Amino acid sequence: MPNPAETPALVRLDKWLWAARFYKTRSLAVEQISKGRVTVNQAAAKASREVRVGDTIALHHDGRPTKRDRRDIERARHSWDDRWSASWDGN
Repeated sequence: MPNPAETPALVRLDKWLWAARFYKTRSLAVEQISKGRVTVNQAAAKASREVRVGDTIALHHDGRPTKRDRRDIERARHSWDDRWSASWDGN
């Protein structure tokens, strides 16, 4: 049985964007992903794509491009002040 500490934690892209507070709702995250405004590791993504720590997620948010590197697994939504804690600026 694999050791959970060695197994990379995965979470759906739409759930991560919502939990990291890039979008107010998961539905809005799914809409933006389907419009091609979100990429993972410079490739088109689907809402169901699983992202892991170290993936680079680029999005056009509020009319401006933003690139973030995923640094933590977030399954639950945190306060607005913690919205950047799940990622760091990848620029």
